[in-house]
Amino acid sequence: MSTDTLEEYLSGLLGQKFGPDSRVRLTSGQRARLVSWAEANGLSVNRPVIGQAEFTLSDALSDGAPAAVRSPRETPPVPSSVPTAAASSVGIDIQRIDELIPVSSDFKSNDEIAGIFSRREISYAETRADARETLAGLFTAKEAIRKADGTYMNVPLAQIEVLPDADGKPQFAGFSISISHSGEYAVACATRSALTGMEPVAAASTPKPMQAATPDGAKPVAPAGKKPQQPTEPRAASSWSGGLRLVLIVLASMSVGTLIPDIF
Repeated sequence: MSTDTLEEYLSGLLGQKFGPDSRVRLTSGQRARLVSWAEANGLSVNRPVIGQAEFTLSDALSDGAPAAVRSPRETPPVPSSVPTAAASSVGIDIQRIDELIPVSSDFKSNDEIAGIFSRREISYAETRADARETLAGLFTAKEAIRKADGTYMNVPLAQIEVLPDADGKPQFAGFSISISHSGEYAVACATRSALTGMEPVAAASTPKPMQAATPDGAKPVAPAGKKPQQPTEPRAASSWSGGLRLVLIVLASMSVGTLIPDIF
C-alpha cells in the first residue's frame, strides 16, 4: 500500500490532512474500519501498530502482511474452535456511533461494514428503528467480548456474531452480554465464567441413611431421630395366641350351653 493511498483514506475517515510522519489516533471503531477497508482491498497494514494508541502512517505500513482479498458479500465462516477463558472475566466498551457507522442506505454493499459485521447482523440491524445505533451496539459487544477473553483478539470481528435470542437479548456462546445506548454513544458489557465450555454437573442424589453394622445376634441400631421398628415375629405370635383363646372360650360356652354375646 502506498503512503498516499493510506493518507487519502485516513483524511476521509478523520476529516483532516495527514503526512507520512503525522501522528494518528483512532478509536476502536475507526481502527476496525481501517482494518476492514484494507482487507477488502487486499492491502498490507501492520495490525499491531494500528492497535496502539498512537502511530504514524510510516509505522502502519512497516512490515505489513498482505491481507487476503475478501468479498464484502461473503458471509465469514464460523470458527471451528471456540477459545475458552481461563478464569472469570469481564469486558466493557463504549463507541461513538458516527465514528463507526457512516451514513449509508445499503450497509451490505459497504466494504468496511461488511468486514465488521456478518450479513445476519446487518439484516437484523436493518429491521430496527435506527440501524446505525443497533450496529454500533453490536460492535461494542464484540469489543467487550475481546476484552473479556483475549483469545478472541485474533478472531475477525465479523465472525464474532452477536444476535438476539428469542427474548431479544444479545447473545454470543459462552458470554452474558448487555448493550445500552445514550445519545451518540453505544456501550456494552460482556462477562464470561471460568466454567464456560464445561459439562454441567449433575445434581447429587440424597444419600439414604446407612444402618450401622452389628455383631451377630445383636439388635440393629436405628438411625438417629427414627423409632426402632418392632420385630414382626412376636407380633405374629401374639395374633395366634389371641385367636386360640377366642376358640377356647367359644368351645367352653358351647359345652355348658352358654354363648357369650359380648364376644361377637
